[in-house]
Amino acid sequence: MPSRETDYASHIIFRISHLAKEIKEYGGRFVVLNDIATALYGLVKPVSEIRILVDGIEDERLTDIFVNGLGMAGYKDDILRSLKIINKAVLNPLFIPITIVEKPRKPVDRVILEEPIEFADNEIEMNLPRIEYLIAKLLGIGEYPYIVDATALLLAYIDVINTDILMNYTDLSPLMDLLRNIREFTSIFPELNKHRDKISDLMEKIKRLLQNHF
Repeated sequence: MPSRETDYASHIIFRISHLAKEIKEYGGRFVVLNDIATALYGLVKPVSEIRILVDGIEDERLTDIFVNGLGMAGYKDDILRSLKIINKAVLNPLFIPITIVEKPRKPVDRVILEEPIEFADNEIEMNLPRIEYLIAKLLGIGEYPYIVDATALLLAYIDVINTDILMNYTDLSPLMDLLRNIREFTSIFPELNKHRDKISDLMEKIKRLLQNHF
Protein backbone atom coordinates (compact mmCIF):
# COMPACT_ATOMS: atom_id res chain seq x y z
CA MET A 1 0.00 0.00 0.00
CA PRO A 2 1.41 3.47 -0.91
CA SER A 3 2.45 5.58 2.06
CA ARG A 4 0.73 8.83 2.94
CA GLU A 5 3.93 10.68 1.93
CA THR A 6 3.91 8.99 -1.50
CA ASP A 7 0.25 9.85 -1.98
CA TYR A 8 0.93 13.48 -1.08
CA ALA A 9 3.90 13.72 -3.45
CA SER A 10 1.81 12.19 -6.23
CA HIS A 11 -0.95 14.70 -5.50
CA ILE A 12 1.50 17.62 -5.81
CA ILE A 13 2.96 16.31 -9.08
CA PHE A 14 -0.51 15.73 -10.54
CA ARG A 15 -1.72 19.24 -9.64
CA ILE A 16 1.36 20.92 -11.10
CA SER A 17 1.18 18.77 -14.24
CA HIS A 18 -2.43 19.84 -14.73
CA LEU A 19 -1.43 23.51 -14.48
CA ALA A 20 1.38 22.90 -16.99
CA LYS A 21 -1.03 21.39 -19.50
CA GLU A 22 -3.39 24.35 -19.19
CA ILE A 23 -0.59 26.86 -19.73
CA LYS A 24 0.57 24.89 -22.76
CA GLU A 25 -2.96 24.89 -24.18
CA TYR A 26 -2.95 28.70 -24.15
CA GLY A 27 0.43 28.90 -25.88
CA GLY A 28 2.53 29.55 -22.79
CA ARG A 29 5.83 28.01 -21.71
CA PHE A 30 6.27 26.41 -18.30
CA VAL A 31 9.29 24.99 -16.45
CA VAL A 32 9.26 23.58 -12.91
CA LEU A 33 12.16 24.62 -10.66
CA ASN A 34 13.48 24.04 -7.14
CA ASP A 35 12.07 21.23 -4.98
CA ILE A 36 10.25 19.29 -7.68
CA ALA A 37 13.08 19.69 -10.18
CA THR A 38 15.78 18.78 -7.65
CA ALA A 39 13.77 15.73 -6.55
CA LEU A 40 13.44 14.52 -10.14
CA TYR A 41 17.22 14.99 -10.49
CA GLY A 42 17.67 12.63 -7.55
CA LEU A 43 18.00 14.96 -4.56
CA VAL A 44 15.91 13.34 -1.83
CA LYS A 45 14.13 15.96 0.29
CA PRO A 46 10.58 17.03 1.20
CA VAL A 47 8.80 19.29 -1.26
CA SER A 48 8.37 22.46 0.79
CA GLU A 49 8.24 24.97 -2.06
CA ILE A 50 7.05 24.82 -5.65
CA ARG A 51 8.63 27.35 -8.02
CA ILE A 52 7.39 27.68 -11.58
CA LEU A 53 8.82 29.77 -14.42
CA VAL A 54 6.22 30.87 -16.98
CA ASP A 55 6.28 32.96 -20.16
CA GLY A 56 4.24 33.55 -23.30
CA ILE A 57 0.86 33.94 -21.64
CA GLU A 58 -0.90 37.12 -20.56
CA ASP A 59 -1.01 37.91 -16.84
CA GLU A 60 -4.79 37.76 -16.61
CA ARG A 61 -4.99 34.31 -18.18
CA LEU A 62 -2.07 33.05 -16.07
CA THR A 63 -3.74 34.30 -12.91
CA ASP A 64 -7.03 32.59 -13.81
CA ILE A 65 -5.24 29.27 -14.39
CA PHE A 66 -3.58 29.34 -10.98
CA VAL A 67 -6.44 30.67 -8.87
CA ASN A 68 -8.88 28.18 -10.41
CA GLY A 69 -6.43 25.27 -10.33
CA LEU A 70 -5.37 25.89 -6.73
CA GLY A 71 -8.67 27.13 -5.31
CA MET A 72 -7.50 30.68 -4.61
CA ALA A 73 -10.15 32.80 -6.34
CA GLY A 74 -10.35 35.13 -3.35
CA TYR A 75 -6.74 36.21 -3.95
CA LYS A 76 -7.04 36.81 -7.69
CA ASP A 77 -6.54 40.59 -7.56
CA ASP A 78 -3.48 40.32 -5.30
CA ILE A 79 -1.88 37.65 -7.48
CA LEU A 80 -2.52 39.58 -10.70
CA ARG A 81 -1.16 42.80 -9.18
CA SER A 82 2.00 41.05 -8.01
CA LEU A 83 2.62 39.51 -11.45
CA LYS A 84 2.23 42.89 -13.14
CA ILE A 85 4.38 44.86 -10.68
CA ILE A 86 7.23 42.50 -9.74
CA ASN A 87 6.85 39.68 -12.32
CA LYS A 88 6.36 37.19 -9.50
CA ALA A 89 3.57 35.99 -7.24
CA VAL A 90 3.76 33.92 -4.05
CA LEU A 91 0.73 31.69 -3.50
CA ASN A 92 -0.13 29.77 -0.34
CA PRO A 93 -2.61 27.09 -1.45
CA LEU A 94 -4.45 24.94 1.07
CA PHE A 95 -3.44 21.46 -0.13
CA ILE A 96 0.03 21.87 -1.64
CA PRO A 97 3.18 23.76 -0.50
CA ILE A 98 3.85 27.43 -1.10
CA THR A 99 3.88 28.02 -4.85
CA ILE A 100 5.93 30.77 -6.47
CA VAL A 101 5.08 31.81 -10.02
CA GLU A 102 7.82 33.72 -11.83
CA LYS A 103 8.10 35.42 -15.18
CA PRO A 104 11.58 35.55 -16.76
CA ARG A 105 13.73 38.38 -15.42
CA LYS A 106 17.31 37.23 -16.03
CA PRO A 107 19.22 35.61 -18.93
CA VAL A 108 19.21 32.25 -17.13
CA ASP A 109 15.41 32.40 -16.89
CA ARG A 110 15.08 32.89 -20.63
CA VAL A 111 17.44 30.07 -21.54
CA ILE A 112 15.64 27.76 -19.09
CA LEU A 113 12.42 28.37 -21.00
CA GLU A 114 14.08 28.05 -24.40
CA GLU A 115 15.78 24.71 -23.68
CA PRO A 116 13.52 22.68 -21.37
CA ILE A 117 13.81 18.97 -20.73
CA GLU A 118 10.45 17.26 -21.14
CA PHE A 119 9.40 14.84 -18.42
CA ALA A 120 6.44 12.50 -19.01
CA ASP A 121 5.19 9.50 -17.06
CA ASN A 122 1.68 8.18 -17.74
CA GLU A 123 -0.60 11.20 -17.19
CA ILE A 124 2.16 13.40 -15.79
CA GLU A 125 3.75 15.98 -18.08
CA MET A 126 6.06 18.81 -17.12
CA ASN A 127 9.23 20.55 -18.22
CA LEU A 128 12.43 20.63 -16.17
CA PRO A 129 15.48 22.90 -16.57
CA ARG A 130 18.76 21.50 -17.82
CA ILE A 131 20.93 20.64 -14.80
CA GLU A 132 23.46 23.46 -15.45
CA TYR A 133 20.66 26.04 -15.61
CA LEU A 134 19.00 24.67 -12.49
CA ILE A 135 22.24 24.97 -10.51
CA ALA A 136 22.80 28.49 -11.85
CA LYS A 137 19.24 29.48 -10.94
CA LEU A 138 19.57 28.14 -7.39
CA LEU A 139 22.90 29.91 -6.91
CA GLY A 140 21.38 33.12 -8.29
CA ILE A 141 18.73 33.13 -5.56
CA GLY A 142 21.64 33.11 -3.12
CA GLU A 143 19.88 32.02 0.07
CA TYR A 144 19.39 28.92 2.19
CA PRO A 145 18.25 26.26 1.26
CA TYR A 146 18.90 27.04 -2.42
CA ILE A 147 22.68 27.19 -1.97
CA VAL A 148 22.62 23.80 -0.25
CA ASP A 149 20.57 22.27 -3.07
CA ALA A 150 22.91 23.78 -5.68
CA THR A 151 25.91 22.35 -3.83
CA ALA A 152 24.39 18.86 -3.67
CA LEU A 153 23.49 18.90 -7.36
CA LEU A 154 26.91 20.21 -8.35
CA LEU A 155 28.61 17.40 -6.44
CA ALA A 156 26.26 14.79 -7.86
CA TYR A 157 26.63 15.90 -11.48
CA ILE A 158 30.17 17.32 -11.61
CA ASP A 159 31.25 14.45 -13.91
CA VAL A 160 28.65 15.24 -16.58
CA ILE A 161 27.75 18.93 -16.42
CA ASN A 162 28.94 21.38 -19.06
CA THR A 163 31.03 23.73 -16.93
CA ASP A 164 31.16 26.38 -19.67
CA ILE A 165 27.36 26.68 -19.56
CA LEU A 166 27.39 26.83 -15.76
CA MET A 167 30.02 29.60 -15.75
CA ASN A 168 28.20 31.55 -18.45
CA TYR A 169 25.03 31.87 -16.37
CA THR A 170 26.52 32.19 -12.88
CA ASP A 171 28.17 35.06 -11.05
CA LEU A 172 31.75 33.76 -11.02
CA SER A 173 33.00 35.17 -7.71
CA PRO A 174 30.25 33.57 -5.57
CA LEU A 175 30.65 30.38 -7.59
CA MET A 176 34.37 30.36 -6.80
CA ASP A 177 33.63 30.77 -3.07
CA LEU A 178 31.17 27.91 -3.23
CA LEU A 179 33.64 25.64 -5.00
CA ARG A 180 36.31 26.45 -2.45
CA ASN A 181 33.94 25.34 0.32
CA ILE A 182 33.00 22.20 -1.61
CA ARG A 183 36.64 21.27 -2.15
CA GLU A 184 37.32 21.65 1.57
CA PHE A 185 34.26 19.51 2.33
CA THR A 186 35.32 16.74 -0.07
CA SER A 187 38.74 16.53 1.58
CA ILE A 188 37.07 15.15 4.72
CA PHE A 189 35.56 12.15 2.92
CA PRO A 190 37.88 9.82 0.95
CA GLU A 191 34.99 8.56 -1.16
CA LEU A 192 34.66 12.05 -2.63
CA ASN A 193 38.29 12.27 -3.81
CA LYS A 194 37.30 11.89 -7.45
CA HIS A 195 34.99 14.89 -7.13
CA ARG A 196 37.73 17.07 -5.66
CA ASP A 197 39.80 16.86 -8.85
CA LYS A 198 36.82 17.92 -10.95
CA ILE A 199 36.10 20.81 -8.60
CA SER A 200 39.74 21.92 -8.77
CA ASP A 201 39.64 21.85 -12.59
CA LEU A 202 36.53 24.02 -12.59
CA MET A 203 38.15 26.46 -10.15
CA GLU A 204 41.15 26.82 -12.45
CA LYS A 205 38.87 27.63 -15.38
CA ILE A 206 37.09 30.30 -13.33
CA LYS A 207 40.41 31.79 -12.19
CA ARG A 208 41.50 32.18 -15.81
CA LEU A 209 38.21 33.83 -16.73
CA LEU A 210 38.36 36.22 -13.78
CA GLN A 211 41.95 37.17 -14.64
CA ASN A 212 40.94 37.93 -18.22
CA HIS A 213 38.24 40.28 -16.95
CA PHE A 214 40.71 42.47 -15.07
